[in-house]
Amino acid sequence: MKSILYRVMIGYEHKLFKVTLPYMQGFDDIPAKEIVSNGEKYIRHYIGGEAIVSMGKAVDYVKRDLDGIISVIPFNCMLGLTVAGFIPKFRKDNNNIPFVSIEYDGFQDSTREMRIDTFIVQVKERYENKKYK
Repeated sequence: MKSILYRVMIGYEHKLFKVTLPYMQGFDDIPAKEIVSNGEKYIRHYIGGEAIVSMGKAVDYVKRDLDGIISVIPFNCMLGLTVAGFIPKFRKDNNNIPFVSIEYDGFQDSTREMRIDTFIVQVKERYENKKYK
């Protein structure tokens, strides 16, 4: 029997999916080989691990003209910390795209909320600037 918390989480997931689906049209996943190839600009494939996939998807998002990228990671996750180390170079290479790494440990954190708010402002500014070019 599934826990109540699990059912609540699945309910929220379905609600979020339903609301965001119209905005996700045309954003089907690209083949894994292409993701890895994209990520090799930042991480060599022979290093192993999944950081190359995260960076490859970030490159894909830039190619698709998204206005910001969030990397959500579990607290102290080595993969996430590795990706966070590449963010400054990635931003420099990609017209200073807003890209933030957010660690999540299950607790409320006002600093994290402030970083997300700042990220949202940066994404809105980037979007508005593109509209008027």
